Amino acid sequence: MLTKVIAMGDTAKYIRVCFSFVIAADGSPYDPHFLVIGSTQYGKSAGMRLLKYFDADKKYYEGLIKQMMAKMTFWKPGLYNGVPVDSRVEDFLQFWVGINPPIN
Repeated sequence: MLTKVIAMGDTAKYIRVCFSFVIAADGSPYDPHFLVIGSTQYGKSAGMRLLKYFDADKKYYEGLIKQMMAKMTFWKPGLYNGVPVDSRVEDFLQFWVGINPPIN
């Protein structure tokens, strides 16, 4: 991933690998899905620019997300009126590409 990002000139930026999964009512994670890869100038930025040159590698990243989820421990489930329910979670992994990341 890093080689491709540098080759495309997306340096001095944060790269985000976005994914989703479900936390079951018993707290077990399941149904992982890779969503997109994007970049942003600021680590705490709400928005990001999609990096479409990763679209061809979607199956590869889907497999990595599934491997990561298989190693995950139980979570606290979502509650609805005090009763545990299945809850979809969307999250991302973020890393800096460049020298000396800014301190936020």
